[in-house]
Amino acid sequence: MKKEERSVDEKIDSVNISNEARNLEQTIANLKNRMDEMPDVRVAKMEEVRAKLRDCFYDRPEVIEQVAEKIIGAFTIKK
Repeated sequence: MKKEERSVDEKIDSVNISNEARNLEQTIANLKNRMDEMPDVRVAKMEEVRAKLRDCFYDRPEVIEQVAEKIIGAFTIKK
């Protein structure tokens, strides 16, 4: 049915998007772009850990003791 053929009683559906919604959409798009530009720090951290494993860093007695203390502390009930 063409526009000029519609009767007076028929309603046309429409959607109005507020400026606030448009601003929110733009803000979300900007944040997504910024996230894409940020370096993935987990990759750097994994490379650091791999290097420490290659260098036997975690086999040192003082490191083993620190890790053991942290594990014990994690399972200790705090009062």
